[in-house]
Amino acid sequence: SIAGWRYRDKLGSCGFKCGDCILDSVWPLKSGQKDLTRRDPRGSGESVDKVLVANRGEIAIRVMRACRELGLKSVAVYSSVDKDALFAKYADEAYLLGGPTLTQSYLNISNIIRVAKDCGATAIHPGYGFLAENPSFAAACEKNGIRFIGPSSRVIELMGDKVGARREMRMAGVPVVP
Repeated sequence: SIAGWRYRDKLGSCGFKCGDCILDSVWPLKSGQKDLTRRDPRGSGESVDKVLVANRGEIAIRVMRACRELGLKSVAVYSSVDKDALFAKYADEAYLLGGPTLTQSYLNISNIIRVAKDCGATAIHPGYGFLAENPSFAAACEKNGIRFIGPSSRVIELMGDKVGARREMRMAGVPVVP
């Protein structure tokens, strides 16, 4: 399951306990809890009901399965060579993202945002790799009013800067290795 949804090691969706991951506080699932409000803790008050999964293969299926368990609709995006892939068929909805190369499809931020807006997705889960650690992708989601399921663009940017990340951790009282 995705972070905040029975996540095994209790870390955020990004792997850190920073508290900035939207799902960590949107869907804190207690044992046996089914009725979830899905409110955005970042202040908009809007709910999430459809999640675009900006990835492919097994990770996409895992995210879609978690969505299904929570009663959320899932949206797959696929490249021209993945049109018959299992993840594209498993999703509630599936849309062609672009051509066969990664830059034409899974790394094309503007196409992913366009599909999300056109299909009415209220959140995007990046999966792993591809755009999961790309602050520009998280910022594009934020700019277009789409929830990025993971840390904010600011946190992604900070974690990509090791010196800045160490400084922030020290300021927060987190011990760091010298």
